[in-house]
Amino acid sequence: MLEIIFMIAVILLPIVGWWRIFLKSGNQGWKCLIPVYNLIIFLRIIKQPSSRIFWYILCFPFMIPFVFLLAFDSWRLMAVFGQNDLLYEMSGKKGWIVLLLLAPILIGQNIIYLYLGFPFIAFNKDVVYKPEIYD
Repeated sequence: MLEIIFMIAVILLPIVGWWRIFLKSGNQGWKCLIPVYNLIIFLRIIKQPSSRIFWYILCFPFMIPFVFLLAFDSWRLMAVFGQNDLLYEMSGKKGWIVLLLLAPILIGQNIIYLYLGFPFIAFNKDVVYKPEIYD
Protein backbone atom coordinates (compact mmCIF):
# COMPACT_ATOMS: atom_id res chain seq x y z
CA MET A 1 0.00 0.00 0.00
CA LEU A 2 2.82 2.42 0.86
CA GLU A 3 4.46 1.67 -2.48
CA ILE A 4 1.29 2.58 -4.36
CA ILE A 5 1.01 5.92 -2.54
CA PHE A 6 4.66 6.64 -3.30
CA MET A 7 4.22 5.82 -6.99
CA ILE A 8 1.14 8.05 -7.26
CA ALA A 9 3.14 10.90 -5.71
CA VAL A 10 6.04 10.27 -8.11
CA ILE A 11 3.64 10.47 -11.04
CA LEU A 12 1.54 13.44 -9.87
CA LEU A 13 4.17 15.78 -8.39
CA PRO A 14 5.79 16.72 -11.73
CA ILE A 15 2.40 17.14 -13.39
CA VAL A 16 1.08 19.42 -10.66
CA GLY A 17 4.35 21.37 -10.53
CA TRP A 18 4.49 21.96 -14.27
CA TRP A 19 0.77 22.79 -14.35
CA ARG A 20 1.34 25.56 -11.79
CA ILE A 21 4.40 26.88 -13.62
CA PHE A 22 2.41 27.09 -16.84
CA LEU A 23 -0.35 28.95 -14.98
CA LYS A 24 2.13 31.39 -13.39
CA SER A 25 3.59 32.20 -16.77
CA GLY A 26 0.18 33.06 -18.22
CA ASN A 27 -0.47 29.81 -20.09
CA GLN A 28 -3.20 27.29 -19.55
CA GLY A 29 -2.19 24.45 -17.24
CA TRP A 30 -3.53 21.62 -19.42
CA LYS A 31 -0.89 22.44 -22.03
CA CYS A 32 1.74 20.74 -19.88
CA LEU A 33 0.04 17.38 -20.47
CA ILE A 34 0.53 17.27 -24.25
CA PRO A 35 3.91 15.84 -25.30
CA VAL A 36 6.07 18.00 -27.60
CA TYR A 37 3.54 20.86 -27.38
CA ASN A 38 4.45 21.28 -23.69
CA LEU A 39 8.09 21.62 -24.75
CA ILE A 40 7.16 24.32 -27.27
CA ILE A 41 5.29 26.24 -24.55
CA PHE A 42 8.23 25.71 -22.16
CA LEU A 43 10.57 27.23 -24.75
CA ARG A 44 8.24 30.23 -25.08
CA ILE A 45 8.23 30.67 -21.30
CA ILE A 46 12.04 30.81 -21.19
CA LYS A 47 12.20 33.05 -24.27
CA GLN A 48 13.85 30.54 -26.60
CA PRO A 49 12.79 30.06 -30.22
CA SER A 50 10.41 27.17 -30.87
CA SER A 51 12.87 25.81 -33.42
CA ARG A 52 15.07 24.79 -30.48
CA ILE A 53 12.81 21.76 -30.12
CA PHE A 54 14.90 20.15 -32.86
CA TRP A 55 17.93 20.30 -30.53
CA TYR A 56 15.93 18.38 -27.95
CA ILE A 57 14.92 15.78 -30.52
CA LEU A 58 18.49 15.53 -31.82
CA CYS A 59 20.06 15.28 -28.35
CA PHE A 60 17.45 12.97 -26.81
CA PRO A 61 19.22 9.68 -27.70
CA PHE A 62 22.51 10.98 -26.28
CA MET A 63 22.33 11.49 -22.54
CA ILE A 64 25.17 13.97 -21.88
CA PRO A 65 24.20 16.65 -24.46
CA PHE A 66 20.55 16.23 -23.48
CA VAL A 67 21.38 16.77 -19.79
CA PHE A 68 23.37 19.92 -20.58
CA LEU A 69 20.53 21.25 -22.72
CA LEU A 70 18.06 20.61 -19.91
CA ALA A 71 20.38 22.19 -17.34
CA PHE A 72 20.80 25.33 -19.45
CA ASP A 73 17.07 25.70 -20.03
CA SER A 74 16.24 25.04 -16.38
CA TRP A 75 18.74 27.79 -15.51
CA ARG A 76 16.78 30.13 -17.80
CA LEU A 77 13.49 29.02 -16.25
CA MET A 78 14.76 29.86 -12.79
CA ALA A 79 15.99 33.23 -14.09
CA VAL A 80 12.64 34.24 -15.62
CA PHE A 81 11.01 33.48 -12.28
CA GLY A 82 13.64 35.51 -10.40
CA GLN A 83 15.37 32.58 -8.73
CA ASN A 84 18.93 33.22 -9.98
CA ASP A 85 19.19 36.81 -8.76
CA LEU A 86 21.33 35.97 -5.71
CA LEU A 87 23.71 33.87 -7.78
CA TYR A 88 24.19 36.73 -10.25
CA GLU A 89 24.79 39.21 -7.44
CA MET A 90 27.33 36.95 -5.72
CA SER A 91 29.29 36.51 -8.93
CA GLY A 92 29.28 40.16 -9.99
CA LYS A 93 26.72 39.66 -12.78
CA LYS A 94 28.77 36.79 -14.20
CA GLY A 95 26.46 33.93 -13.25
CA TRP A 96 27.84 31.77 -16.05
CA ILE A 97 31.17 31.51 -14.16
CA VAL A 98 29.40 30.25 -11.05
CA LEU A 99 27.39 27.87 -13.23
CA LEU A 100 30.58 26.56 -14.78
CA LEU A 101 32.30 26.06 -11.42
CA LEU A 102 29.30 24.39 -9.82
CA ALA A 103 28.23 22.51 -12.97
CA PRO A 104 28.18 18.97 -11.55
CA ILE A 105 26.10 20.02 -8.56
CA LEU A 106 23.82 22.37 -10.47
CA ILE A 107 23.20 20.00 -13.37
CA GLY A 108 22.10 17.27 -11.00
CA GLN A 109 20.00 19.71 -9.02
CA ASN A 110 18.38 21.12 -12.15
CA ILE A 111 17.53 17.68 -13.49
CA ILE A 112 15.87 16.84 -10.18
CA TYR A 113 14.03 20.16 -10.21
CA LEU A 114 12.89 19.58 -13.79
CA TYR A 115 11.46 16.22 -12.83
CA LEU A 116 9.80 17.52 -9.70
CA GLY A 117 8.26 20.40 -11.62
CA PHE A 118 10.32 23.05 -9.84
CA PRO A 119 8.31 22.93 -6.61
CA PHE A 120 9.99 26.05 -5.22
CA ILE A 121 8.69 28.01 -8.23
CA ALA A 122 5.35 26.27 -8.53
CA PHE A 123 4.25 26.46 -4.90
CA ASN A 124 5.86 29.72 -3.77
CA LYS A 125 3.30 32.54 -3.87
CA ASP A 126 6.04 35.21 -3.89
CA VAL A 127 7.62 33.97 -7.15
CA VAL A 128 6.58 36.09 -10.12
CA TYR A 129 7.14 35.48 -13.82
CA LYS A 130 9.48 38.19 -15.19
CA PRO A 131 10.12 37.44 -18.88
CA GLU A 132 11.63 40.87 -19.49
CA ILE A 133 14.95 39.60 -18.11
CA TYR A 134 15.69 38.18 -21.59
CA ASP A 135 14.20 40.98 -23.70
